[in-house]
Amino acid sequence: MPTINGPPQESIPSDESMAAGPQAHLNTEAHKGKDLFNALVPARAWMQDKQLRSWTTVLLLVLVAVPAYALSQTSLAPMAWIFAVYFAVAWLLLLYVIVRPEHIGWGSFSLVAGLALIAGVPIVGLLERSPDINNPFAAIFTVGLPEELTKLVPVLVIAVLAIRGVQWVQDLHPRDYLFLGVISGLVFGAVEADTYLAQGREIITQSGQLTALAYIDRFLTDSVAHALWAGIAAYFIGLAVQEYKKGMQPKVAAGLGCVGLALAAILHGLNDWGDNSSYTMLIILVTLASALLFLGYARVGASPDALQAAVQAPLKVKEEEETS
Repeated sequence: MPTINGPPQESIPSDESMAAGPQAHLNTEAHKGKDLFNALVPARAWMQDKQLRSWTTVLLLVLVAVPAYALSQTSLAPMAWIFAVYFAVAWLLLLYVIVRPEHIGWGSFSLVAGLALIAGVPIVGLLERSPDINNPFAAIFTVGLPEELTKLVPVLVIAVLAIRGVQWVQDLHPRDYLFLGVISGLVFGAVEADTYLAQGREIITQSGQLTALAYIDRFLTDSVAHALWAGIAAYFIGLAVQEYKKGMQPKVAAGLGCVGLALAAILHGLNDWGDNSSYTMLIILVTLASALLFLGYARVGASPDALQAAVQAPLKVKEEEETS
């Protein structure tokens, strides 16, 4: 049978609530106020949240605090070093997320970073005797080639160790070598940025104007540009080591490594020549080409068979289309 709904009945307060009177209303408001405070200042939840105690939280706090600390320095020298290291580390983290090297341990990381820091400036000082960026060919051979060769030295040390059978570098793939080049390039770029700022301190101090922008640009873009070029050259070193282990002739493998060095030197030289002239569009094109080549080699350098798979993929698609 259908039920008949009567008129809504008003809730009748219980004897306990009636006995409590206005005090119950006050307790309810107090409870709501406490919940609101806990929502705005959830101190207990913050202390119990594991994510807030992770290394990513610490990293964020460091990245936020370091620029403020650097700007508080009264001397330009420590400020320059802090910013140089800061931007190098920031680019390193971003490129690590992009490349995702799988076989780089602290040993290879420390060796490459240490060699780049200790030997980078002395070596480039010997090789780059008379830099000339007045024309593209001079820029390639007097700036691009010496600096790219200098950044490649730590990676070549790793390659020699791998060829000689050292166990902790045996599993490195071409993409791992690419990231080792990134490490060397970022360290070199940070040292060079501080060097350029040291050369411009007197000019900046005398002018009192933002001629420092030319040197601040070194912190923002110079280190990552060096990382991209060094990564490209190092990728070819990793590819040469890989193919040498498969039976490639030593001279052919060495030539393969030289191709990467030449490519990086050309990009570097054209960039410096464009920076010295009014060819702004050239710098943009070289930068884009460097980034695209770097990303492309990082993509196909994931494993020893990735490059072969990338080459064969269009052929397989064509065969499937012909059969269908």
